[in-house]
Parts: sequence; C-alpha cells; structure tokens
Amino acid sequence: MRSIILNFIIVLSLCSFSFELQGQEEQKDAFKMISRATESEVMLRWAPNSPTVLDAIKNEGCIVVRHTVLRNGKVTPFSERSVGKQLSPTPIKPASETVWKGLMAKSDFAKVAAQALFGKGFEVSNEVNDIGSIINASREQNNRFGFALFAADQSTEVAEAMGLMYVDKDIKDGERYLYKVYAAGSSGSQIDTGFTLAGKEDFYPLPKPLYIKAEFDDRVVEVSWNKKYFNDIYSAYFIERSADNGQTYQRLNEKPFVNLTKGQEQASVDASRAFYLDSLPRNGKLYMYRVIGRTPFGEMSPPSDAVAGMGQNGPLGLHPALIGSFPGEDGFNIVWRFPEDYNSELKGFRIERANKAEGPYEILNKNLLPPNERNFTDPKPNPTNYYKITAIDLNDNPMSSYPGLAQLEDSTPPAAPTGVRGIIDSTGVMKVVWDLGNEPDLMGWRVYIGNKKGAEFKQITKDVLTRTVFIDTISMRMANAEVYVKIMALDFHHNPSTFSEIQTIRRPDLIPPSPPAIGKIDATEDRLFFDWHPSSSLDVAGHKIYRKYTFSENWELVKEYENKEIKDDMRWVDVDAKPGYKYHYKVEAIDLSGYVTPSIVIESGKVKTGMETGISNEKGKADRENKQVELTWLCKDGKEKYLSRFVIYRAYGNAKPVAYESLDPTKALGTDGKRYVYKNKQVKMNTSYTYQIKAVYADGAESPLSKKIKVNY
Repeated sequence: MRSIILNFIIVLSLCSFSFELQGQEEQKDAFKMISRATESEVMLRWAPNSPTVLDAIKNEGCIVVRHTVLRNGKVTPFSERSVGKQLSPTPIKPASETVWKGLMAKSDFAKVAAQALFGKGFEVSNEVNDIGSIINASREQNNRFGFALFAADQSTEVAEAMGLMYVDKDIKDGERYLYKVYAAGSSGSQIDTGFTLAGKEDFYPLPKPLYIKAEFDDRVVEVSWNKKYFNDIYSAYFIERSADNGQTYQRLNEKPFVNLTKGQEQASVDASRAFYLDSLPRNGKLYMYRVIGRTPFGEMSPPSDAVAGMGQNGPLGLHPALIGSFPGEDGFNIVWRFPEDYNSELKGFRIERANKAEGPYEILNKNLLPPNERNFTDPKPNPTNYYKITAIDLNDNPMSSYPGLAQLEDSTPPAAPTGVRGIIDSTGVMKVVWDLGNEPDLMGWRVYIGNKKGAEFKQITKDVLTRTVFIDTISMRMANAEVYVKIMALDFHHNPSTFSEIQTIRRPDLIPPSPPAIGKIDATEDRLFFDWHPSSSLDVAGHKIYRKYTFSENWELVKEYENKEIKDDMRWVDVDAKPGYKYHYKVEAIDLSGYVTPSIVIESGKVKTGMETGISNEKGKADRENKQVELTWLCKDGKEKYLSRFVIYRAYGNAKPVAYESLDPTKALGTDGKRYVYKNKQVKMNTSYTYQIKAVYADGAESPLSKKIKVNY
C-alpha cells in the first residue's frame, strides 16, 4: 500500500472536481454537488469540503433528496415541489469491507481510497515532540482527505463505494429536479447542504478536446491541448498514439492524466493548456496523436482531431574550428578544421560573414561546400570581416564555429561629417544629428562639445557611435547661451577624419528678464509725466507701458518701445488720462524668448487744484538698535480725512528715488495722533538712503513729493 501511495503523490497537486475544494480558503463545512444528465438517468456526484464532512459521511452517511420543480417548462405547485423524495431508503455510506476487497483486487485507486478511509495511518514524519505530533496529526488528516477525493475522481466505482455518487434512473420527460445532499444524523445541522439542478433536457453530447498540438524533437514529442475550455467538464484525459497512419491507436497512459492545479496554473507559462511528454520509439517515422477527455462520472469524450509528425535526430554536437583568414591576391583564404570521420554525417559547409562579431551575418556561398572541403576564398572582402563556418548535418541542424576577424590594410581616413545640426529643449536635453557618410568601412562617430567660442572642446562620447544621432543632457545654469558641437568620423581601422564644421546650438532661455522700475510720476491738470527705468537684462527685445482705470480689470497698451529706442532713463507723457481720475500703470519687459516681466503696479492720477502741500515736517533717523530706518511726517492740509494712502519713495546714495512701498494712513498714524510713522527694516549697514513721501487722496488727487530725507545707516 505504501508504494501505491508514493506512486500517486506526484499527482496530489493535480486538480479535478473534488480537489478544487481543497484549494479554497477556510470555510464552513459543506457538501459540493454536480450532476450529469443523459436521456435515461441523472448521475450525481458530491464531495465534502473538509475532513470533518468526510468523517460524517463515513460514520453516519448522507441523504440524497429530489424535488420536482419544473414540469413541461412550468413551476410545479408548492405542495408538490416543497416535498422531497429520498432516493435511498437508508443513508448512503461507504461500502462494506467485502465490497472494498473486491474493488482493491482490480483497482489501485480503490487501494488508495481504502487506505485513506480505513488504514491505520498516513505517517509523514518520525517527530515525537508535542508540537511535531500536532503537526503530523493535521498532515495525516489532510493526506487522508486528499487521497480519498483524488481516488474518487478517477474511478466511479470508488466514488460509489465511498458514498459519493448516486445514479437516479427514475426520471421523466419534461421534468427538472432539484437534488440535495446533506449529512445524516446529528451532524447534519452543522454541515451546509449541497445542491444541483438537472433533468433529461440538460443532456448534451460531450465535446471533443480542442486545439491539439505536437512538438517533435529527437526521440521525444510534447503533446498539448486546451484544457481551460473544459475544466468544468473533464477531470482527466487519456492520450493515444498511432504508428499506422491512424488505423489503430494505442493508449499511452494507463492511469488518467490529470490537469494542473490552480496554483500551478498561475505559475505556468501557458496556464490554459495541458502538456504530455512521450518518448518516440524511433526518429524518422510518422506518428499520430489524439486526446480523449474523461468526466468525473466516468464518461469518455469523442477523440480529438489527430496531429502528426516525426522525430528528428539531434545535431552531431561537433562544431567547425576556424584556423584563420589569410590575405591573398584573390581575397581572403579562410581555413577551418572538422573531423574527417564525420564527413558522411554532413550535407556540407556554409561560410558566413558580418561587419560585427554579433552579426547580422550574410551567407557567401549559395550552394553548400562539399563535406570534405576545408578552405574557401572570399573574393570581395570588406575592410573589416567576421567569418563563421557553419556545418549542416543530414537533418539540417546547423553547427557554427566561433567568429574570426580579418581586416584589409587601410590608412585612408573617412571624410569629415557634414550636415551637423542640433536643438536643446527646455529640460536641457540636447539632440544632435548629422548626415551619413558614403564610406563602406565607416565604423562610427565621436562627438565633441565646447561651451565658449575658441575654448577647448571636450569629447563626450565614451564609445564610438554607430548611429547619426546623439542625445545628451546639458546644464541649463551656464552663463553662456550657446553650445558648440563638432563631429569626428572613424573607420574600422580607427582612422579619424578631420572635424566637421562647428555647429552652434542655442540654449533655450528659461530666465525671464529683470523687471523695469517706475520712478517719479509728476501730474498736472492736463498731463502726467511718467519716469521709468528699463530692464537691465541683455536679451531684452522691447518694453510696453500699460494703463487701466482703477476700478477696471482690463489693461490698455498705451506705449510700446523697441530695444533700439531704450535709454537708461526714460520718460513718457500721458496726455490722454482724464483729469481727476485715478489710474494704475505698469511697464513690461519682453526678452528674445518671449518671456515677460512686469514692473510693480503704480497708482497715479491728475492732481486737482486747491490742494495744499500735504507733507511737512518730514524727518528720518537710523535706528540701529532695532535694525531699521524710521521716518516721521505731518500731513495737515485740511483734507487729511480724505487720505487714501502714502507712497514711500527710496533710493541708494545719489540715485533718483523710485516708488518703494504703499502705506495705509490709518495704520501709519503714530501714538500721538499727529505724526505719521514709517519703519523701513529692509536696510543694509554703511548705506546712505534718500526717501520722499507722497500723499494720495480718495478722489485721485496727489500731493507733490516731500522734501528729500537723507539717512546714513
């Protein structure tokens, strides 16, 4: 018995109807039931999903009940369909010892099932500690359960003897039945019932296995077929072979061939197919193969379509040895070795040539050289040649030598590369391309780069390029806006060409121009004098002045300057602004790449008549303890209640003050309620500052700038 179990252990990971139950996660004890209808009977199979349920079947048996639920396509009355008919007078239990002895005499599956159900043990280890005993007990229980269900799936006689099958022959035309199986006795309430629905109309002819393939090799063949389509129909297969062109077939597997389990399917390269390996009696003879499916009810499918083929002898395992390639008046003379004793096993030799050791190789001789030939002349060798000798045996198996290098003498360099051009994108990726040269022995190119005109170039290609394109990432933080590139070509003798013409590639401009600055704005009743300073960036293309009414969202372009019109100090006169209205102004700088940088927005307007000086008693001091410059002033002109804001102007040294910051008068009023206070904390030591102050009123009027306040900090 142990030897039988060991013979079957290799298939324990193989699945069928019952074995799918073992792969499921831990769940409630239950029966699983399937059926197969014919024109005269309904065959029923069920399986426990745990060792506990199998023990209940063994000890108490199970009961199969049938309910008639449909008749001629209509649901039967509740009074009829709610009452089930027990199909066996007593619970269905495993067969008696006498029956098992008869089965075991003719079936190895019966021996496995009997040992699993009634044997003394399925020991898996000799460990004797407590933990080991617990583990062994669990393993033994699972082994019994698995072997028992596997044996039942392979033999309907074993399934019936185990109490896992019943055939209902008392069926009628037009009726469909709901079958139930549950445990008898006290354990029935603890185990879920199994169900299946079947009737005569559910009969269908069994399909033949599909998509059969056979891969023939040296005295071996791999037969495969699609099993995914029939996982719910067939639990095993038989493979048959014919040696007389399909007149008769010999069954190759005495035991059913079983599908792979789900776990193995996931790890398989092609989980949808089953594979069977057969040894061929001999090569060169035609053999045909077909596959037959077997259901859990013991039915056999029609044979599949046959596939045919024959095995071929493998290669000799001998390879030519290239002795050398010797230059001569007629070209290169190629010489090789191959054992003379095996000439009779060859069809001949093939000579192959390539420009690189890794190929691709071209065949130089249209017809195979005779098996006794050991040299060949290449009349038109390339400047650089890699030769291989390939022997072809009688079964067309190729056996190649290692490649050997042969070069013609050459001291003429290739021409300088032409058509060099390139581009750099915004991420710093530089792409350079050039034209392909006409030299047949052109090996590749090297790329050199420089960051300044007249500076030394640096080679940036580690290896010789074999394509007319080079892609690299360069720094975008360099001060210079251009990159200089030149290319050198090399032939297979490493003769270098002269450099190509230098190609200038411009780095994309990613830095916007510096902002323009708005200086003093002098307003009168009929015009406004607008002083401003242009951007200091070198790549500025022009400037634009925009204006908008204070409460408008749309800016109006009022003046545009080209770069040639720009001076260090600019003045524009706005003669179109309406008196008494407040406006916002800004200046934009535009560089050659289209980047735009605006100045700060300045609010201004026409000054109304009758306005007093506004700013008086202005003072400033350096507060080094608090690291700030403090300004104070008065604004007593009788209209201070209409103040909108103060604009602070600031300059370094002797420069002209420009608008620096805007203040809310209510927040700038000092604690005495009279003087206004401004604290400038953005100051540097040992620096001279000049400040001026302007009052702006709610109606748009403005005071003149205050007297200059000079502070040495």
